[in-house]
Amino acid sequence: MLSLRNCRPLSNGRLILLFAICSSFAAQASAGVAGTIGGFIYDEQRNPVVEVDVELLNENYATRGRVKTNGIGRYEFSNVADGTYYIRVMPFRYNLEDSTERVIVDSLSILGGGFTYISQDFYLRRKQGGLGETTTGVIFAQEIPKSAEEKYNSALEALDSGETSEATKLLVAARNEFPNYFAANHKLGMVLLTTKRYEEAARVFMLAAGINPKSSVTFYYMGFALSQMGKEYNPAALKALEKARVLAPSAYLVPLLEGKLLRQEGDFVQAEKSLISAKKLANNVSVPEIHMELSQLYGNDLKQYGKAADELELYLKASDQKDEKIKKVISDLRAKAKGSG
Repeated sequence: MLSLRNCRPLSNGRLILLFAICSSFAAQASAGVAGTIGGFIYDEQRNPVVEVDVELLNENYATRGRVKTNGIGRYEFSNVADGTYYIRVMPFRYNLEDSTERVIVDSLSILGGGFTYISQDFYLRRKQGGLGETTTGVIFAQEIPKSAEEKYNSALEALDSGETSEATKLLVAARNEFPNYFAANHKLGMVLLTTKRYEEAARVFMLAAGINPKSSVTFYYMGFALSQMGKEYNPAALKALEKARVLAPSAYLVPLLEGKLLRQEGDFVQAEKSLISAKKLANNVSVPEIHMELSQLYGNDLKQYGKAADELELYLKASDQKDEKIKKVISDLRAKAKGSG
């Protein structure tokens, strides 16, 4: 039994040491209730999906954070307290379905507490009526040399591991062995696109389209790459999108991008037609980006303020936001509409 009589008073030095030890344990306890949730967003073909909105929701489905995926499709939420959460992926810009996964942060149960990392990847399915499903023509098939196919498959594995540079080298090697390798050319274009090498991507998509002129996806991404190279490339981008629209008449992504480019070109009447077409083709799914484009067209270009306010309200509803600044803009637009009426 411990006798208090044998205990000597603690010196100042010992008190400081004891305080430091206690502080250390307190810090560890604090760290034990925080973690990081992260991962990658892919489509069904294992392409990284970039600039996609990802939300962190608590167990009551209240939003606790929102980020966008980076150039390799990665997202991350840090300093997440222990608890039950839902990760919701909202690929507004793409013909891909939303996806939600439940995750549990329980860092205290892991090795007695401390930092923990939870990985949650997503493989998004294409929506019905998307570019892939609406492509006309027969399935494109090629007889590929074995060595080139092995390099292509290795490139896919490298992409899964986040090794974009290695994947690029392997795809270039595959198409060097078999220049008419459509899948390798198209995939290389996608990798260049996600790394923002737009001019190179556009050239590779042109080659891929020459090999398989029935691929609406290739023509769409060719148009997208060209649209990122500057306004002087808009006419070429619109030509590529026109081809994509013929091949995939039910895909809303095509008229959405056409509407954006036509606005830049000052053709507001055709821009409205394209954006309304995109709205109809979304199959009753409210796409925030379409509403935002229409609101800007009506408010800034056509001076139809009532319609601009309507579209901004639809944007807020579709994106599940409560942005007070946007609400103020809506109020101002309503006032302008009454004044001009």
